[in-house]
Amino acid sequence: MPMPRARRRGTVAAVSLSLVLIATGCAYLEGGGGGGADPDSADCEPFREWQDVDGGTVEIYASIRDEEGERMRQAWQDFTDCTGIDIAYEAAGNSRRRSR
Repeated sequence: MPMPRARRRGTVAAVSLSLVLIATGCAYLEGGGGGGADPDSADCEPFREWQDVDGGTVEIYASIRDEEGERMRQAWQDFTDCTGIDIAYEAAGNSRRRSR
């Protein structure tokens, strides 16, 4: 039985975003990222879909804290540099919000 069209699009979007986050995490671990990327560069190719958004902030709340949480925030830097969209991350158990 074929998957409904709306569900298929949602699945594709979820998989795409996951791959983008994994790619930025790998770039961070390799020493890449940071420094204000050129939106037309190959480094920003994974984020083209969000480049037409006029800035703004995405709020993320998760259970990843301490060093792992900081590494995750640093991995998102390419996304912010390429799109102008800030990511405000709050780790579960933190008493205050941490944002970029």
